[in-house]
Amino acid sequence: MTLRGTIFDVVRDTFTQERILAYESRDRTRAWKITGCFVWPAEKVAPLFSKDGAIDSNTISCDATLWTDSVDDPINGSLDLAENRSIGWCNQGWKVNVDPTTGKTRWWAPSSFKDMTELVIDVDRIATNELYIGIDWGSAILDDAPTLDWSFMIVLEEISITAQASLLQQLKGIGQSIQ
Repeated sequence: MTLRGTIFDVVRDTFTQERILAYESRDRTRAWKITGCFVWPAEKVAPLFSKDGAIDSNTISCDATLWTDSVDDPINGSLDLAENRSIGWCNQGWKVNVDPTTGKTRWWAPSSFKDMTELVIDVDRIATNELYIGIDWGSAILDDAPTLDWSFMIVLEEISITAQASLLQQLKGIGQSIQ
Protein backbone atom coordinates (compact mmCIF):
# COMPACT_ATOMS: atom_id res chain seq x y z
CA MET A 1 0.00 0.00 0.00
CA THR A 2 1.22 3.52 -0.69
CA LEU A 3 0.24 6.87 0.73
CA ARG A 4 1.19 9.75 -1.53
CA GLY A 5 0.35 13.37 -1.89
CA THR A 6 1.59 16.92 -1.81
CA ILE A 7 1.96 19.31 1.08
CA PHE A 8 1.16 22.73 -0.39
CA ASP A 9 2.69 26.13 0.34
CA VAL A 10 5.34 25.14 2.87
CA VAL A 11 6.98 28.39 4.00
CA ARG A 12 10.77 28.56 4.19
CA ASP A 13 12.22 27.89 7.68
CA THR A 14 8.78 26.97 9.02
CA PHE A 15 8.12 23.42 10.21
CA THR A 16 4.99 22.05 8.54
CA GLN A 17 3.39 18.77 9.58
CA GLU A 18 0.46 16.84 8.13
CA ARG A 19 -1.32 13.73 9.32
CA ILE A 20 -1.28 11.18 6.53
CA LEU A 21 -2.68 8.10 8.30
CA ALA A 22 -5.40 7.85 10.94
CA TYR A 23 -6.64 4.45 12.05
CA GLU A 24 -9.12 4.03 14.91
CA SER A 25 -10.53 0.60 15.64
CA ARG A 26 -11.02 -1.93 18.40
CA ASP A 27 -8.95 -4.31 16.28
CA ARG A 28 -5.53 -3.88 17.92
CA THR A 29 -3.93 -6.56 15.71
CA ARG A 30 -3.76 -4.42 12.55
CA ALA A 31 -0.60 -2.37 11.97
CA TRP A 32 1.68 -1.06 9.22
CA LYS A 33 5.40 -1.48 8.72
CA ILE A 34 6.94 1.44 6.83
CA THR A 35 9.17 0.01 4.11
CA GLY A 36 9.96 3.25 2.31
CA CYS A 37 9.41 6.99 2.43
CA PHE A 38 10.37 9.60 -0.17
CA VAL A 39 10.08 13.41 -0.17
CA TRP A 40 10.95 15.88 -2.96
CA PRO A 41 10.06 19.35 -4.24
CA ALA A 42 6.97 19.30 -6.46
CA GLU A 43 7.72 20.05 -10.11
CA LYS A 44 5.64 23.20 -10.36
CA VAL A 45 8.26 25.32 -8.59
CA ALA A 46 8.73 28.78 -10.12
CA PRO A 47 12.25 30.11 -10.81
CA LEU A 48 14.00 31.49 -7.77
CA PHE A 49 15.61 34.91 -7.80
CA SER A 50 18.78 36.12 -6.11
CA LYS A 51 18.95 39.24 -3.92
CA ASP A 52 19.56 41.49 -6.94
CA GLY A 53 16.53 40.09 -8.80
CA ALA A 54 18.45 38.00 -11.33
CA ILE A 55 17.64 34.35 -11.84
CA ASP A 56 20.41 32.49 -10.10
CA SER A 57 21.57 29.03 -9.22
CA ASN A 58 20.45 28.23 -5.70
CA THR A 59 20.71 25.43 -3.17
CA ILE A 60 17.55 24.23 -1.46
CA SER A 61 17.76 22.00 1.63
CA CYS A 62 15.03 19.99 3.31
CA ASP A 63 14.71 18.18 6.62
CA ALA A 64 11.88 15.66 6.40
CA THR A 65 10.75 13.49 9.29
CA LEU A 66 8.18 10.73 9.68
CA TRP A 67 6.34 10.75 13.03
CA THR A 68 3.92 8.44 14.87
CA ASP A 69 2.40 11.35 16.82
CA SER A 70 1.79 15.05 16.33
CA VAL A 71 4.62 17.30 17.49
CA ASP A 72 5.03 21.02 18.00
CA ASP A 73 7.96 22.73 16.26
CA PRO A 74 10.90 20.27 16.40
CA ILE A 75 13.24 22.21 14.08
CA ASN A 76 16.21 21.81 16.41
CA GLY A 77 15.47 18.18 17.22
CA SER A 78 13.79 16.68 14.19
CA LEU A 79 16.82 14.54 13.33
CA ASP A 80 17.45 13.50 16.95
CA LEU A 81 17.14 9.72 17.40
CA ALA A 82 16.26 10.17 21.08
CA GLU A 83 12.83 11.47 20.03
CA ASN A 84 10.74 8.28 20.13
CA ARG A 85 7.94 9.68 18.00
CA SER A 86 10.22 10.11 14.97
CA ILE A 87 10.71 6.98 12.87
CA GLY A 88 12.13 8.31 9.59
CA TRP A 89 14.66 11.03 8.77
CA CYS A 90 16.42 12.79 5.92
CA ASN A 91 18.41 15.90 5.21
CA GLN A 92 18.41 16.58 1.48
CA GLY A 93 19.85 19.19 -0.82
CA TRP A 94 19.13 20.13 -4.42
CA LYS A 95 20.54 22.68 -6.80
CA VAL A 96 17.96 24.64 -8.77
CA ASN A 97 18.68 26.90 -11.73
CA VAL A 98 17.25 27.99 -15.05
CA ASP A 99 18.26 26.09 -18.17
CA PRO A 100 19.74 28.78 -20.46
CA THR A 101 18.55 27.01 -23.63
CA THR A 102 14.89 26.50 -22.61
CA GLY A 103 14.34 29.05 -19.83
CA LYS A 104 12.78 26.29 -17.69
CA THR A 105 13.61 25.74 -14.05
CA ARG A 106 15.42 22.47 -13.43
CA TRP A 107 16.32 20.56 -10.29
CA TRP A 108 19.45 18.50 -10.08
CA ALA A 109 21.31 16.61 -7.41
CA PRO A 110 24.65 14.82 -7.19
CA SER A 111 23.07 11.36 -7.03
CA SER A 112 19.99 9.45 -8.17
CA PHE A 113 16.42 10.62 -7.56
CA LYS A 114 15.82 7.71 -5.17
CA ASP A 115 18.97 8.44 -3.15
CA MET A 116 18.15 12.14 -2.88
CA THR A 117 14.55 11.66 -1.78
CA GLU A 118 14.62 8.59 0.49
CA LEU A 119 14.30 8.79 4.26
CA VAL A 120 16.18 6.51 6.61
CA ILE A 121 13.49 4.39 8.30
CA ASP A 122 13.65 2.74 11.72
CA VAL A 123 12.66 -0.78 10.62
CA ASP A 124 11.84 -1.81 14.20
CA ARG A 125 8.94 0.65 14.45
CA ILE A 126 5.37 0.02 13.39
CA ALA A 127 2.50 2.46 12.85
CA THR A 128 -0.58 1.38 14.79
CA ASN A 129 -2.89 4.39 14.65
CA GLU A 130 -1.39 7.62 13.24
CA LEU A 131 1.39 8.72 10.92
CA TYR A 132 2.57 12.28 10.27
CA ILE A 133 5.10 13.76 7.89
CA GLY A 134 7.00 16.92 8.78
CA ILE A 135 8.94 19.17 6.42
CA ASP A 136 11.24 22.12 7.06
CA TRP A 137 13.13 23.60 4.11
CA GLY A 138 15.51 26.48 3.61
CA SER A 139 17.69 28.39 1.23
CA ALA A 140 20.72 30.23 2.56
CA ILE A 141 21.15 32.83 -0.17
CA LEU A 142 17.58 34.04 -0.63
CA ASP A 143 16.06 36.83 1.45
CA ASP A 144 12.44 36.08 0.60
CA ALA A 145 12.13 32.60 -0.83
CA PRO A 146 8.72 31.59 -2.13
CA THR A 147 6.69 28.86 -0.57
CA LEU A 148 7.33 25.43 -2.01
CA ASP A 149 5.07 22.44 -2.49
CA TRP A 150 6.57 19.10 -1.40
CA SER A 151 5.51 15.71 -2.73
CA PHE A 152 5.75 12.53 -0.68
CA MET A 153 5.21 8.81 -1.09
CA ILE A 154 5.17 6.33 1.79
CA VAL A 155 5.25 2.58 1.20
CA LEU A 156 3.46 0.54 3.88
CA GLU A 157 3.11 -3.17 4.46
CA GLU A 158 0.06 -4.21 6.46
CA ILE A 159 0.92 -6.74 9.17
CA SER A 160 -0.83 -8.56 11.99
CA ILE A 161 0.53 -8.16 15.52
CA THR A 162 -0.63 -9.09 18.99
CA ALA A 163 -2.66 -6.61 21.03
CA GLN A 164 0.27 -6.38 23.49
CA ALA A 165 2.75 -5.55 20.70
CA SER A 166 0.32 -2.96 19.36
CA LEU A 167 0.08 -1.29 22.76
CA LEU A 168 3.87 -1.24 23.13
CA GLN A 169 4.28 0.33 19.67
CA GLN A 170 1.62 2.92 20.46
CA LEU A 171 3.35 3.87 23.72
CA LYS A 172 6.64 4.22 21.88
CA GLY A 173 4.87 6.24 19.22
CA ILE A 174 3.54 8.86 21.62
CA GLY A 175 6.89 9.76 23.06
CA GLN A 176 7.29 7.27 25.89
CA SER A 177 10.84 6.11 26.49
CA ILE A 178 10.55 2.34 26.46
CA GLN A 179 13.75 0.37 25.95
